[in-house]
Amino acid sequence: MMDLNLPHICMAEVYSNMVRIKTSGFETSGGGGPRGNITGFSADSRKRMLEMMNCLEFEKLTFVTLTYPAVWPEDGHEVKEHIRRFRARLEKKFGKLRVVWRMEYQERGAPHFHLIIMDAPFICRWWLSKAWVDSNDTKSWKNFLYGSNIKGIAQKGDSQKVINYVCKYAGKVEEHVRTNDNEWCGRFWGKWNVEKPLPALYQFDPGEAVRVVAGALSARGSGSSWQPGNE
Repeated sequence: MMDLNLPHICMAEVYSNMVRIKTSGFETSGGGGPRGNITGFSADSRKRMLEMMNCLEFEKLTFVTLTYPAVWPEDGHEVKEHIRRFRARLEKKFGKLRVVWRMEYQERGAPHFHLIIMDAPFICRWWLSKAWVDSNDTKSWKNFLYGSNIKGIAQKGDSQKVINYVCKYAGKVEEHVRTNDNEWCGRFWGKWNVEKPLPALYQFDPGEAVRVVAGALSARGSGSSWQPGNE
């Protein structure tokens, strides 16, 4: 993923799995004023989440899904309280793990969560199920059995696999949204204990920019970082 604009002097920001090209005249426009109630996962939100994932470094990724049984809370504040409780249990057990999370509404109307955990230790499925049931107050045996799932999805260097998986399961633009502006649901994605790393910066003239991007992208998935001159 990259932003490419080449009329003047170019600055390349090189992350773990993303190269962003900016020009000397690059400006970021201001926001569009106060934000209203969030009712869906927009294309812009998806872009920001995928860019964040492309910037991060990790040895392995673990994918967790948390969902509700046949009855679930309609109040968005209660839903967010449940995921806050789950985070507290997760961190009490395993410490401050790095997590990117995504909330999605299923076709039946129930919210559920995708958690992408970076460099997680072994997490027992029984512990995960109990932590989620204890966090969401359902006290449901079916929710204990079927309300959570966990799997490893990638090792270091599997960058394309990561992006494909995230796009399929956590990066879908929202299909089922809250249409009533009075129904608060809050943010649809976020991060726990994650700091966006500072990029390596390189300056080039426009004629070099395409070569820079090609070299950086050819290194993607190789397990090694791109450096100027090795393209």
